[in-house]
Amino acid sequence: MRGLRELREIGLVDGELPRVYAAQAAGCAPVVTRARSGLEHPEPVRPDTIAKSIAIGNPADGYQVIQAVKTTGGTGAAVTDEQIVDAIRLLAETEGIFTEPAGGTTLAAAVDLIRRGTIPRDEIDCRVRDRERLQDRGSGREPADAAGEAESDRSRNSRPGTRSSATARSSVENTHSRRLVAG
Repeated sequence: MRGLRELREIGLVDGELPRVYAAQAAGCAPVVTRARSGLEHPEPVRPDTIAKSIAIGNPADGYQVIQAVKTTGGTGAAVTDEQIVDAIRLLAETEGIFTEPAGGTTLAAAVDLIRRGTIPRDEIDCRVRDRERLQDRGSGREPADAAGEAESDRSRNSRPGTRSSATARSSVENTHSRRLVAG
C-alpha cells in the first residue's frame, strides 16, 4: 500500500487506492477475526488447516495487515478447508492451474466475498500467487517432478486447453491486479 500511496502522491497514479481484502483459512484466521471485529491487534490462535504455508497463529505483521484492510475500506474472509479444496479444483478445471492451499485460500475468499455481495461480481480482479518451490509434502518431490509426470499424463491423454505447471505458474505470477486479495 505504501508504494501505491507514494505513486499517487507524486502524480503517477490517480484515483482511489484499491481495497485490501484479507484472506485466511478459517482454521487459522487471527487477522480476519480481529479486522472484522474492529480490533487492531490479532489474538494468537492455534492453527488447524490444510493451508500450512499460511497457518501463522501469531502473525508478526498482523497489525499492519489489519491497518491496510481498515484504511482502504476492505474486509476479510475466513474460508473453510472444504472451500479451499473447492477453489483449488475450480482453478484446475477452469484454468489448468494447480495451486497449493494458500492459493486456493485467496480464490475461495474472493468467491466468498462476491457471494456475500462485498465485492460486486463485475469488479473482481483477484491475484493468486503460488509458491515457487512448493514441495509435494507427501512424496518429498519438487514441483518440477510432479509437473513432469502431469505433463506426461497430459501428452498421453492429449487434452486440449491444458497448460504445464511451469506455464501456469508463470501466468499466475505475472498477473497484475487493481484489487488485492491478500493471503
